[in-house]
Amino acid sequence: DNQIKSYNNIRTALAELKDEEGTVSEEAKGYHSLEYLFSKHDNSLGVEEVLIINTTTSDAGTKDYTSTNEKLADALDLLEDEHFNILYVADILDESKLTNIKTLRNSMYKNQFPWGLISAVKIESKEEIETINGIFKTGGAYKLVTTPKQLAGDAEPLNLINTAAWEAGYTAGKMVNESETGKTINNVIGVGTKDEYPGLYQDILENGLHSQKIYNRRLKEVRVNNIKTPTGKDMSIERTKDFIVGDLALRDIYGDPNTKPTREGIGGMFSYKKDEYVRLGLIEDMDYDITACNDKCVKAELELFIPDIITEVRLFVKVTPSSVEVV
Repeated sequence: DNQIKSYNNIRTALAELKDEEGTVSEEAKGYHSLEYLFSKHDNSLGVEEVLIINTTTSDAGTKDYTSTNEKLADALDLLEDEHFNILYVADILDESKLTNIKTLRNSMYKNQFPWGLISAVKIESKEEIETINGIFKTGGAYKLVTTPKQLAGDAEPLNLINTAAWEAGYTAGKMVNESETGKTINNVIGVGTKDEYPGLYQDILENGLHSQKIYNRRLKEVRVNNIKTPTGKDMSIERTKDFIVGDLALRDIYGDPNTKPTREGIGGMFSYKKDEYVRLGLIEDMDYDITACNDKCVKAELELFIPDIITEVRLFVKVTPSSVEVV
C-alpha cells in the first residue's frame, strides 16, 4: 500500500491502518509507534498532522514488515513533492539508509521544501558516529536518537523506535525557535546516554547526535543535553532557518499576473517577512540581495542573524567575611 495517507488524530489512524482482519502484528513497528507520535505533553502541543507511507508488502497473503533500502527509497520518492517539517522513519537507521534520506533532503531543500530528520540511528563505534555526523554536516538532521526514554509509570524503557516517535511528536509541538537544550523532560525518568553508552558518550556529544542525562537520580529527573546537531548548531537554529527558507519561497504569488519578478516588488515582500520574523523573535536581522534570473524568476541571497542560546553558566565566587560589632 505504497500511498501517502494523512491523519490528524490517533483514533482514525489506528482504526484505518489495521489489517483486513482488524488485527496488527507486533512486527508493524510504525503502527505501534503512532501513539507516541500523537502524544501530547505539558510543554508541547504535539503534531497537527501525520503523513504516513506504509511500506509493508504482501506475498500470497503473507505480510512482510522488514525494512529495506528498496522500500525506503520507494517511500522517499513519494515524498519529494510533499510539504512537511519533520521526517520520522520507524526503523533504526544505518549509514546506507541515512545517505538515501540525506539525498532526498538535499533535493527538497534546493526546491525550498526544507525539513529535518528525527529518527533512531544505529551506533556501535566511534567510526559509525563520525560517519553519521559527516552525512548531516550540512544540515537535515534535528535529532538522531541514540538513547531510549523511560516514561513515568512505565516499568521498562521504550524501544528506540518508539522513543524516536516520541521525540518527533514532542519537537513538532514546539515553536521552531524554542531550544530544548538543558530542559527537564517532564514525565520522563530515564535513560541516561552516558549510562547507555559509557565508551561512546563523548563522541555522541561532539558529533551532534541526540543525548540526555540523568540530572537527579533520586528524583528521577532527566534533562536534554546541549542539543547540538551535526552542523554544530542548536536544533532551534536549524529549525528556524528551515522555516524561513520554506516561507520565503513565496509560493502564494506563483502565477499571480499582478506580481512582477522585480527587485523592488520581491524586495518589498522580503522586507515585510523580515519585520514579521523579528517580531516573532525568530531572528535579530536579515540581510538579502535580490536579482532577477529572467522575466519569470528571481534569485535571493540571504544572511540570517539568529539568536544563539546559552549552554553554560560559569560562576566565580568570592566570599568576603563581614564583621559584626557586639555592644
